[in-house]
Amino acid sequence: MSKKIVINTFGSLGDLFPYLAIALELKKRGHKPIIAANRTHQSFVEAQHIPFTHVQPEPLDFTSEQELVQKIFSSKGLRYLVCEILMTRLKEAYSDLEKVVVQADLLISHPFTFAAPLIAQKQEIPWISTILSPISLLSAHDPPLFNPKLNLKSFPVWLNRLIIAFLKSQSRSWSKPLQAFRQELGLSSVKDPFFWGQRSPKLNLSLFSPIFAPPQPDWGAFNHLTGFVFYEPHDADLSEQLVKFLAQGSPPIIFTLGSSAVYHARNFYRYAAKATQQLGERAILLVGKNPENIPHDLLSQDIIAVDYAPHFLLFPYAKAIVHQGGIGTTAQAIKAGKPMLVVPFGQDQYDNANRVEQLHLGKMLTLINDESIHLGLNELLQYPAFQNQAQHIKEIITQENGVKDACDQIEQFLTFSA
Repeated sequence: MSKKIVINTFGSLGDLFPYLAIALELKKRGHKPIIAANRTHQSFVEAQHIPFTHVQPEPLDFTSEQELVQKIFSSKGLRYLVCEILMTRLKEAYSDLEKVVVQADLLISHPFTFAAPLIAQKQEIPWISTILSPISLLSAHDPPLFNPKLNLKSFPVWLNRLIIAFLKSQSRSWSKPLQAFRQELGLSSVKDPFFWGQRSPKLNLSLFSPIFAPPQPDWGAFNHLTGFVFYEPHDADLSEQLVKFLAQGSPPIIFTLGSSAVYHARNFYRYAAKATQQLGERAILLVGKNPENIPHDLLSQDIIAVDYAPHFLLFPYAKAIVHQGGIGTTAQAIKAGKPMLVVPFGQDQYDNANRVEQLHLGKMLTLINDESIHLGLNELLQYPAFQNQAQHIKEIITQENGVKDACDQIEQFLTFSA
């Protein structure tokens, strides 16, 4: 029986694509998915003929895209995102979402959609939460790498528990608007609103592979690993320029900063082009919309710059991939079976980069310049072990079907919730 399923997400394209993939599969199965998100995602959603509803907050109402990314990747980026954007638009988000969940059979939430759990609890709508990156689970048994200066993996579990509890306590004051709104709605306060409060007590879908982050005993009883959820639309293609370039020589090194860090690139693409020249390799620079990212004087017949290309189509042609460590970009690089150099900017990217290193799929760079990129790539290309391991993990990942597994879990949940 067809069900109305509202999927509430927020953030960059990396925060949209997994949910769009799920929505397309649910539609194929006869359901009626609706994506409720910030307006920057509307064109992507409607291009796939999925209904879209705008839900606050709209990050670009606060500042420009470039300034927003710079603030989010700063040392106080998470606090800025939560306190200055998400909490200030919490009531508006609730009001927007309240309109779209009328007669909904299920609500699916992103970790930063704070209105969604409130709606689910207030209106008694069946609710599934999701997590995109392992860092969100804050496991003491497999502790996240917040930054290279705070590596908890060598500490005992009991100490990690204390450190994680302390870190959570530091953000407790951020939740005052959320707790006050809960009281206004007649809902009881929750001890841990930003972490367990965002997790459904009945089902949380972790949208990544167990190879990338094996299950841990402190993840919770209702956590389910789906495998990576890939959005790979059938109507996507590579530009004529890229097809021609790929056909004219050896496999290139691909440099990308995803859809967010690309607005904070600074000299990254100049360093990338110089390192490529020093190695005598070819390169494709995915530079985004900012023309200042293009190192015009370093481009040649062997080094080209384009604004965007679908990673799932381009990455398989790479000799190696240099990227920012966003979970979506990392997943596509793993699926392509290519060694990678990860240059994290912040948020979950250090943790994702660390997991890449633990899997021996590549290296993490914390200092970014032409010399460090050159040395890092030289190591990747000189030692076949990286390429061999990348191919081995690719074989495991391609046996998973995260979209199917997620939708199977959703349908099973709907059956038991009926």
